[in-house]
Amino acid sequence: MIIIRKYVNDVTHLKNLIQAYICPGEIVYSACLGNSVLNSGGCVYGVKLGQFTALNSSFTNNWKSAEEVGGRLKGGGALYFESLRAVTITNCDFAHNSALYGNGGSLFCSTCGDLLVTRSRFTNNSAAASGGCIFAGEVASFTVLNCNFTANGRYTDTTGTEKLTGSGAAIATDGTRTSNLYPVNLVVRRSTFVDNTADTGGAIKALQYSDGSKGRVEVHECRFFGNNGSFDGGAIMIDETQHVQLVLNASSFEDNRGDFGGAAGVDGGALQLSTQQAAGSGNLLALAGCTFTGNTAGVFGGAVAVYNQGLAVKNSSFEANQVLVQADMSRMGAADVFERNMAQKGDAGAVLLFSVGLLDMTDIIMRGNKAQAGNGGAMQAAHVSDAMLSDLTVTDGYADVAGGGLSFLGCSNVTLQGCTLYNNTAPLGAGMAADSSQLVLQAVNISSNLAVEEETGEGGRRRKLQQAAAADGLNVRQYGSEVYASPTGGAILVQQSSLSMADSSLAGNTAGGDAGALFVHAPSGLNITNVTFADNVAERGVGGGVVAMYGVGAATAGLGCGAQGAGGGLCMSGAAAATIQANSLTGNKGSTGGALFASADCEAVAGGCRAGQVNVTDLTARGNSATEAGGVLYTTTPAAVNVGDAGKDPASTAAEQRRQQIVQQLSDSNTVGKGGYGPAVASFPTTLSLMHTAQDEEGDTLQPFCPALGASITAQHAMAVGANQNFSLPVSVLDAFGSQARRGPGSDWIVALSQNSGGARTLSGNMRGALSGGYVVLQGLSIQAEPGSRLNLTLSAVPPPGSGDKVRAACGSCQ
Repeated sequence: MIIIRKYVNDVTHLKNLIQAYICPGEIVYSACLGNSVLNSGGCVYGVKLGQFTALNSSFTNNWKSAEEVGGRLKGGGALYFESLRAVTITNCDFAHNSALYGNGGSLFCSTCGDLLVTRSRFTNNSAAASGGCIFAGEVASFTVLNCNFTANGRYTDTTGTEKLTGSGAAIATDGTRTSNLYPVNLVVRRSTFVDNTADTGGAIKALQYSDGSKGRVEVHECRFFGNNGSFDGGAIMIDETQHVQLVLNASSFEDNRGDFGGAAGVDGGALQLSTQQAAGSGNLLALAGCTFTGNTAGVFGGAVAVYNQGLAVKNSSFEANQVLVQADMSRMGAADVFERNMAQKGDAGAVLLFSVGLLDMTDIIMRGNKAQAGNGGAMQAAHVSDAMLSDLTVTDGYADVAGGGLSFLGCSNVTLQGCTLYNNTAPLGAGMAADSSQLVLQAVNISSNLAVEEETGEGGRRRKLQQAAAADGLNVRQYGSEVYASPTGGAILVQQSSLSMADSSLAGNTAGGDAGALFVHAPSGLNITNVTFADNVAERGVGGGVVAMYGVGAATAGLGCGAQGAGGGLCMSGAAAATIQANSLTGNKGSTGGALFASADCEAVAGGCRAGQVNVTDLTARGNSATEAGGVLYTTTPAAVNVGDAGKDPASTAAEQRRQQIVQQLSDSNTVGKGGYGPAVASFPTTLSLMHTAQDEEGDTLQPFCPALGASITAQHAMAVGANQNFSLPVSVLDAFGSQARRGPGSDWIVALSQNSGGARTLSGNMRGALSGGYVVLQGLSIQAEPGSRLNLTLSAVPPPGSGDKVRAACGSCQ
């Protein structure tokens, strides 16, 4: 046995102070200063000892200086151990130790039994490769208790060049690399990591090699502040080829930075995790009671980035994290906080998830996180399956493209239960955006989100994000495969996805363009039940509440979700099958469709549009308004939209009568602007008529124009003319609900009257005219025919040149 007590060594030389083989060793109340060695262990070199203990001692300015080639790099600027049963370090100080060409600036331990470091302090230590303070490779267990790691990871090489430790400025560990003896088994409790810097894993780096053994890293009640991973994992990085589990409990991550992964994980400002194993293989990241605040990632995942892992998060918060580029993640758990994290140049201000097989997030707060140049201000999930997000609060998030709060790309079986998303900002889907995903929203509250090309600052002021934002070409945003030219979806934007939402509220959301609350494009399934849409606004678009459509994106011309002002509450396009049932629409505003804008994909259905393709039933609507048309509902495919009662055949006579009653009731409590039409419901114009809409005691009815201008109007599409009489013909353009279309598309078409049959019957006069406000008079017409003859004429309309409209309207026989 070797025992050194109350010994001070202060002589710089090129030998180990102690070289020990076989026997155990102990250093107590001693100081080891200024020792240097070429290969390993500047102060102590121990191989195959029974055990080693250091107690109440200090190790300062010791280093290992020679370069090694091949195999695992050795090191240990102060202490080097190989094949020991146990190593215990208690109440010791390590400062300014370095392994210039190896691992473990202060301590190197390989193929040992149990390594315990407790109540010790590490300051300004470094290693060229891994473990600026401690490197543990293939140890049975590695435990760190009540330790402080400060300002480790920076060193000057033999040429005088300033450099960083390669990985794990405080701690680095790997498992089952050479001997296949022990997997990673690291537990850190009640320790602090401050201002440590490395290329990857600013504080901790764990690397697992295994064909079957499962590694585990646990961090409990620790604080990580101001650590920096210049490439990945500002605080923690877990990188492995097979299996590993990371458990974080009651710990805080503040102001850490990683180009990939600000706080922890793969590409995470605080945390980064990565594996080559497929999702669902048992890899797991579990977070409980953690706080992530002010972390930054240069590319992905301002706080956390996870690849091919499972993720469980509970009772945690993510606040003000930012991505300056992009991120990814796996599984989280209890009262975690992610706050003020940032991804500077990509996606996922706080959390990035990629190829995650299991995602469970419960009781999480995500506040003030930013994706400066991508999607998912708080979180982006890509190719995630079986995800449950419950009691999640996402607020004050920002994304430069889509999903100011959350973004889902190619995800399946995603459920949000009891979640709240408010005061988030993005051009597309300010609260949440989804592409090619399957979503179920139950009892969610999405409010006060803002889809604009600007970020809202203090006092509610909007700040332009682009100096040339006024140029439409520069405002185009692409999310997935779709392109939009105006801000869309104040609360939610969903494209080419299925969405089921029930018992929820979308209130006070605003879109600079279309869909103040919900925009749905080309859904594979849509079911909205018992949802309240209240006080949502489409500032310059259609659908104050809801827009449902199929067809062009917003970058192209034409009426629809791509036109400014669609859906104050909800905008849905491509609704091949949609149910909007027992919902409440209150106080929503838009240009066309104050609450709801709907357009079905008729081309995808054999025989074209069919009744009930989009069912809007058992609806409560009041206080909604549109500036142009449809105070409650506007549709471009009226043949497919059923407004009525649930469970009734929409094609039946009884359903039609009930529909008329409902439209009249809705007309009493919703409004359209001056010169607009359809205070309740309106559609893209479908027919030309010789009659017009008039108000009487029974409500809106069709009545002849008076005077008849030389002809008698006998029906909507029929008239009688005296023999050889000259006459003028008043023409009105009507929507599918009988309202005169006084504004918007169709109100300015070119109308033409033509003759279907020849012979002695001749039509002459001014047979063309441009509609103005949905009305035109064709003057100076004359018909030469035998008295009592029936003459079939065609009255048609085409859009004016350059309008982009491709709809054609016509009415039938005139007598």
